[in-house]
Amino acid sequence: MWLRDRVPKGPADAFINEREIGHFHPWDRSMHIALPPDLAPRDVDAGWAEVHPVARAGLARKNMVMLYGPRDEHEVDVIFGIVLSAYRFAGGRAPKTNASNPTFKKNGNSG
Repeated sequence: MWLRDRVPKGPADAFINEREIGHFHPWDRSMHIALPPDLAPRDVDAGWAEVHPVARAGLARKNMVMLYGPRDEHEVDVIFGIVLSAYRFAGGRAPKTNASNPTFKKNGNSG
């Protein structure tokens, strides 16, 4: 996933490199993505993501995460909202509150 050239870039920590926001891993349907730094811990705590191993080792920013693949239609909607937040952050815009708020924890518990 790349920010289009015509869209002004946001902060450097919105990108994996250059204009890349994230990419999919087809073997497990996960995604490596740069999330807004204030939202990454929330999404990790909720079980939607984990800090990327390279970031855990201190070699990348802590907002670099592995976003888990969705298991059903509701989870697709939640993941879409998280990805939309990353895209808006990359374009220098604040995430929309309703688009970036996971409605439940990944394990299915309300939260």
